[in-house]
Amino acid sequence: MKIHSVCKEQIIVDGKYLSPTRSQKIINHSPDGFSWGYRGSGPSQLSLAIVVEAIEKMMNEKRLAFDHQIVERDVEEYYIVKIGAVGEIAIDNVMQKRKPTDAYVAEKLAARLYQDFKDEFVSRWPMDADFTIDIDMEKWIMARLGNRVMASDGRLLIM
Repeated sequence: MKIHSVCKEQIIVDGKYLSPTRSQKIINHSPDGFSWGYRGSGPSQLSLAIVVEAIEKMMNEKRLAFDHQIVERDVEEYYIVKIGAVGEIAIDNVMQKRKPTDAYVAEKLAARLYQDFKDEFVSRWPMDADFTIDIDMEKWIMARLGNRVMASDGRLLIM
Protein backbone atom coordinates (compact mmCIF):
# COMPACT_ATOMS: atom_id res chain seq x y z
CA MET A 1 0.00 0.00 0.00
CA LYS A 2 1.49 3.31 -1.07
CA ILE A 3 0.76 6.17 1.31
CA HIS A 4 1.57 9.76 0.39
CA SER A 5 0.95 13.05 2.18
CA VAL A 6 -0.04 16.14 0.22
CA CYS A 7 0.67 19.66 1.51
CA LYS A 8 0.97 18.27 5.04
CA GLU A 9 -2.84 18.06 5.19
CA GLN A 10 -4.19 15.20 3.08
CA ILE A 11 -3.36 11.54 2.64
CA ILE A 12 -3.46 9.56 -0.58
CA VAL A 13 -3.60 5.78 -0.33
CA ASP A 14 -2.92 3.80 -3.50
CA GLY A 15 -3.76 6.82 -5.63
CA LYS A 16 -7.02 7.81 -3.86
CA TYR A 17 -7.59 10.55 -1.32
CA LEU A 18 -8.46 9.04 2.05
CA SER A 19 -11.41 10.55 3.92
CA PRO A 20 -11.80 10.33 7.71
CA THR A 21 -15.61 9.95 7.48
CA ARG A 22 -15.84 6.15 7.57
CA SER A 23 -13.25 5.73 10.31
CA GLN A 24 -15.03 8.40 12.37
CA LYS A 25 -18.18 6.27 12.25
CA ILE A 26 -16.24 3.35 13.73
CA ILE A 27 -14.44 5.36 16.44
CA ASN A 28 -14.41 9.14 16.34
CA HIS A 29 -11.04 10.11 17.77
CA SER A 30 -10.68 13.33 15.83
CA PRO A 31 -13.61 15.37 14.48
CA ASP A 32 -10.98 17.54 12.77
CA GLY A 33 -9.70 14.62 10.70
CA PHE A 34 -6.24 13.19 10.16
CA SER A 35 -2.79 14.13 11.33
CA TRP A 36 0.50 12.30 11.88
CA GLY A 37 3.91 12.58 13.46
CA TYR A 38 2.85 12.11 17.09
CA ARG A 39 0.63 9.79 19.17
CA GLY A 40 -2.58 11.82 19.37
CA SER A 41 -6.17 11.64 18.20
CA GLY A 42 -5.52 12.70 14.59
CA PRO A 43 -2.93 9.94 14.09
CA SER A 44 -5.35 7.45 15.69
CA GLN A 45 -8.03 8.46 13.17
CA LEU A 46 -5.61 8.12 10.27
CA SER A 47 -4.35 4.74 11.47
CA LEU A 48 -7.87 3.35 11.78
CA ALA A 49 -8.78 4.58 8.29
CA ILE A 50 -5.68 3.04 6.71
CA VAL A 51 -6.04 -0.32 8.47
CA VAL A 52 -9.75 -0.65 7.60
CA GLU A 53 -8.96 0.24 4.00
CA ALA A 54 -6.21 -2.40 3.86
CA ILE A 55 -8.36 -5.15 5.39
CA GLU A 56 -11.20 -4.46 2.97
CA LYS A 57 -8.79 -4.43 0.05
CA MET A 58 -7.50 -7.85 1.13
CA MET A 59 -11.07 -9.11 1.40
CA ASN A 60 -12.07 -7.72 -2.00
CA GLU A 61 -9.04 -9.33 -3.62
CA LYS A 62 -9.91 -12.63 -1.88
CA ARG A 63 -6.63 -12.73 0.06
CA LEU A 64 -8.50 -12.58 3.35
CA ALA A 65 -11.70 -14.58 3.65
CA PHE A 66 -14.01 -15.12 6.57
CA ASP A 67 -16.16 -18.12 7.36
CA HIS A 68 -18.83 -17.29 9.93
CA GLN A 69 -20.62 -19.48 12.42
CA ILE A 70 -22.34 -18.84 15.75
CA VAL A 71 -20.86 -20.52 18.81
CA GLU A 72 -22.23 -20.37 22.34
CA ARG A 73 -19.83 -19.88 25.24
CA ASP A 74 -21.35 -19.76 28.71
CA VAL A 75 -24.04 -17.10 28.51
CA GLU A 76 -22.70 -15.19 25.53
CA GLU A 77 -22.64 -16.05 21.86
CA TYR A 78 -19.81 -15.21 19.50
CA TYR A 79 -19.35 -15.40 15.79
CA ILE A 80 -16.40 -17.57 14.94
CA VAL A 81 -14.54 -16.22 11.97
CA LYS A 82 -11.89 -18.32 10.27
CA ILE A 83 -9.02 -16.43 8.69
CA GLY A 84 -7.05 -18.69 6.41
CA ALA A 85 -3.86 -20.04 7.95
CA VAL A 86 -4.05 -17.60 10.87
CA GLY A 87 -6.79 -19.62 12.55
CA GLU A 88 -10.06 -18.67 14.16
CA ILE A 89 -11.19 -15.55 15.96
CA ALA A 90 -14.34 -14.74 17.90
CA ILE A 91 -16.15 -11.49 17.17
CA ASP A 92 -18.27 -9.93 19.92
CA ASN A 93 -21.50 -11.23 21.33
CA VAL A 94 -24.37 -11.59 18.96
CA MET A 95 -27.50 -9.70 19.89
CA GLN A 96 -29.48 -10.07 16.68
CA LYS A 97 -28.15 -13.52 15.75
CA ARG A 98 -27.41 -12.39 12.21
CA LYS A 99 -24.32 -13.17 10.23
CA PRO A 100 -22.02 -10.13 10.34
CA THR A 101 -21.18 -8.44 7.06
CA ASP A 102 -17.62 -8.46 5.78
CA ALA A 103 -17.54 -4.68 6.37
CA TYR A 104 -18.48 -5.22 10.04
CA VAL A 105 -15.78 -7.86 10.46
CA ALA A 106 -13.22 -5.59 8.77
CA GLU A 107 -14.13 -2.73 11.12
CA LYS A 108 -13.84 -4.98 14.20
CA LEU A 109 -10.44 -6.29 13.07
CA ALA A 110 -9.21 -2.78 12.29
CA ALA A 111 -10.36 -1.56 15.70
CA ARG A 112 -8.03 -4.11 17.31
CA LEU A 113 -5.01 -3.34 15.12
CA TYR A 114 -4.90 0.37 14.39
CA GLN A 115 -3.20 1.54 17.60
CA ASP A 116 -0.25 -0.76 16.83
CA PHE A 117 -0.15 0.69 13.31
CA LYS A 118 -0.12 4.21 14.74
CA ASP A 119 2.75 3.37 17.09
CA GLU A 120 4.82 1.63 14.43
CA PHE A 121 4.20 3.98 11.51
CA VAL A 122 1.89 7.00 11.70
CA SER A 123 3.37 8.55 14.84
CA ARG A 124 6.79 8.50 13.15
CA TRP A 125 5.86 10.18 9.87
CA PRO A 126 7.25 13.71 9.46
CA MET A 127 4.85 16.48 10.45
CA ASP A 128 6.69 19.22 8.63
CA ALA A 129 7.29 17.63 5.21
CA ASP A 130 5.42 15.60 2.63
CA PHE A 131 6.33 11.95 2.44
CA THR A 132 5.71 8.78 0.47
CA ILE A 133 5.91 5.38 2.10
CA ASP A 134 5.20 1.90 0.78
CA ILE A 135 3.99 -0.59 3.40
CA ASP A 136 3.19 -4.27 2.89
CA MET A 137 -0.10 -4.03 4.76
CA GLU A 138 -1.08 -7.63 4.09
CA LYS A 139 2.10 -8.90 5.72
CA TRP A 140 1.72 -6.47 8.63
CA ILE A 141 -1.96 -7.34 9.23
CA MET A 142 -1.47 -11.10 9.02
CA ALA A 143 1.50 -10.92 11.41
CA ARG A 144 -0.57 -8.95 13.94
CA LEU A 145 -3.57 -11.26 13.67
CA GLY A 146 -1.30 -14.25 14.22
CA ASN A 147 0.15 -12.62 17.35
CA ARG A 148 -3.15 -11.75 19.03
CA VAL A 149 -4.29 -15.06 20.45
CA MET A 150 -5.94 -14.14 23.72
CA ALA A 151 -8.39 -16.88 24.64
CA SER A 152 -7.40 -20.04 26.46
CA ASP A 153 -8.84 -22.11 23.62
CA GLY A 154 -6.48 -20.45 21.14
CA ARG A 155 -9.01 -18.12 19.54
CA LEU A 156 -8.43 -14.42 19.09
CA LEU A 157 -11.14 -12.43 20.83
CA ILE A 158 -12.14 -9.24 19.10
CA MET A 159 -14.57 -7.17 21.17
